Amino acid sequence: MTTKQQFMARCNELAVTPEDNNGVLYVEAPIGFVWQATETHELTLSYDYPRGAWRMADAYTALLEDMEGGVIPCTSRDCDWCEDNGIDTSERE
Repeated sequence: MTTKQQFMARCNELAVTPEDNNGVLYVEAPIGFVWQATETHELTLSYDYPRGAWRMADAYTALLEDMEGGVIPCTSRDCDWCEDNGIDTSERE
């Protein structure tokens, strides 16, 4: 089980800020990067659907597992996420 303090410590190490929005935890990789485990720009976990589905310690543990490998550069040439954040993806291989 993971405490909120442990989860936040890892977020601080990776320079990311999690958001909790009505029962859904979001953790975005820094601009231009993706999460190594999922190769996505954002990790999400709906911990309160159905209501009470996850204990917070378990939700933090699940997200930390996806965050474990950290982030890697996004290499997609057609990445709307990067382009929407001002990164030119046309020169990517």
